[in-house]
Amino acid sequence: MKTPSARNVPALLQALHQEGFTGTVRVSGAPGGTIHLRDGRVGAIETPGAPTATSTLLASGRIDDDAWLAACAAEPDADRLGRHLEAAGLIGAVELEVVCTAAVYDGAFAMALSPPGDWELTDREPTLLARPGVEPRPLAEETTRRIALLSRLRGPAGDLARGRGAGT
Repeated sequence: MKTPSARNVPALLQALHQEGFTGTVRVSGAPGGTIHLRDGRVGAIETPGAPTATSTLLASGRIDDDAWLAACAAEPDADRLGRHLEAAGLIGAVELEVVCTAAVYDGAFAMALSPPGDWELTDREPTLLARPGVEPRPLAEETTRRIALLSRLRGPAGDLARGRGAGT
């Protein structure tokens, strides 16, 4: 898979958006993560630095483990799992969209706190998605806004991210 040339992850996501890319971007680093795109929009971000939509739904008890396992068995393609959860009456469409979209923004913020390593494009990996997904430009703008706010309140975000690893 050909990776467009880009100077950073936001520029890469913008180039992939313009191409209408569907697939996965694996970003190395601390914390690094996986960015899932569908038709050029960011549908999910998985990183150790932030909860995913799945972990939010399960840890909060919004959807119990048994119902979740039954839904996953009934709909094995995680890209379609959200629609199945809605159809089964386990969650409303708006609530699911809020949870999934918040997880995208939180994941992008967590990944932006430390410099990324390399990235690699891979084929689509099914996951619970925000629909229709988030365009890269507003995602980058919101991430920048959050970092600026954090820096005003607590000092440079990079210093805080480095402190996380040291147990502070």
